[in-house]
Amino acid sequence: MQPEHSDNFPKTKTASLFALVVILNLAALFGVVFLFLLIRNMNEHAFTVNNDLVAAIAEKDAIQSLEKTVNAMQSDTQTLSSFLVTKDNVVDFLARIEDLGKATHCTTKVNTVEEVKNGQVSKIRLSVSISGSWTAMHTFLAALLNMPYKLDLKNVSFISSLGDDSEKTQRVWTGAFNFTVLESQ
Repeated sequence: MQPEHSDNFPKTKTASLFALVVILNLAALFGVVFLFLLIRNMNEHAFTVNNDLVAAIAEKDAIQSLEKTVNAMQSDTQTLSSFLVTKDNVVDFLARIEDLGKATHCTTKVNTVEEVKNGQVSKIRLSVSISGSWTAMHTFLAALLNMPYKLDLKNVSFISSLGDDSEKTQRVWTGAFNFTVLESQ
C-alpha cells in the first residue's frame, strides 16, 4: 500500500498555491488601498497647504495695496485735518478771524467761544461782533464762509447808523453773528 498523502500531495500543493495566491492578492489589495489612502491624505494636505499659501499671498497683496492707498491719501488726510479746528489751534483760528476783519477793513470782536458736544461730533460755537461799511462787512462775511472750515452760520444781524457829525454822509454798520465750526478730537 502506498501512503495516502502521495495522492493528496498534488491537491495540497494546489490548495497551498491557491491559498498563497489569495493571500498575496489580499496583501496586494491592502497595499494598494493603503497607498491610495496615503496618497489621498497627502493630496488633501497639499491642497490645504496650497489654499493657505494662496490666502496668505492674497492677504499680503491686500495689505500692500492698503499701505499704498494709505500713503497716497496721507497728504489728503493732512489737508482735511487742516480744515478742522483742534483744541490746540483755537487761538490761531480766532486770530485768523481777527486778521480777516483787518484785511476787509472791519472791526471784529469775538464775544464768546464755547465747546458744544453732540454725541461723537464736537463743535466750537462762536459769537462775533463786527462793524464797518456795508461792503466791508459783506466782504468779511463772504470771506469767513469761504474759509476752509466746516462753518454753520446760525444768526446774523446788521444794523446801520449814521456816523458822528463829521461823517453824517457815511453809514456805519454794526453786526453780530453766531456760528459753529467743526472741531477735530
